[in-house]
Amino acid sequence: MDYISKYTDEMDIHIEEYRNTILIKQRWKYNWLNEEGTSPWTYMEKKEFHHKCDKQIWGIWGNYYDLEAFGDSDFVKRNKNKLFQVNFDIEWVKSNQHWTVDAKKVNDPNAPYSRMCWAERKIWLTQQDYKKIDIVRSYGAFDHVTVAHEFGHSIGNVPDFQNMHWDEYREESKYYYDKTSMMNLGMKLRYRHLDYVLAVLNMMILDTEFKHSDWF
Repeated sequence: MDYISKYTDEMDIHIEEYRNTILIKQRWKYNWLNEEGTSPWTYMEKKEFHHKCDKQIWGIWGNYYDLEAFGDSDFVKRNKNKLFQVNFDIEWVKSNQHWTVDAKKVNDPNAPYSRMCWAERKIWLTQQDYKKIDIVRSYGAFDHVTVAHEFGHSIGNVPDFQNMHWDEYREESKYYYDKTSMMNLGMKLRYRHLDYVLAVLNMMILDTEFKHSDWF
């Protein structure tokens, strides 16, 4: 058994046993929109936007989580003491998408626009949301990449899942003071940000549970 896959509405999860990798893959269908006063998207601009979003997501989220399999399955026996590296990828598609992305050119990229809706499987982005920005508050300044933050929601950091870690910058969040967190104002990943993926992953192989290598 070299390749095990789970297909969900929000993402596909592929356990690639032969190279000890777990790939989280999403298909994004774009609506290319324009605020009045902006130039229409060219094909090259669309291609560059997707490439840079994909690169940021892969670079920020990938190669951070290492999981080990525990349990009584043959899979666990074959992979005893091996670490599975988790990687992430988005694919630009015309149909059969996991997520619909409204990519909009706006006159003021700093104006509030970007967000996501888990129930609708929809993401809203501006033309600069793949760029690193500075978020400045009275208590500090934080590097942030909007598309990486919204991607974090799309892999399960939403109130629909245990109401644990939605937007952590909200005062009602128990992680409100973890300002450098990716789901807060910063760019740091936490083990909790993989909770939903782990919940799905741990239903894929009978008698098999994946845990992060730093949890034991």
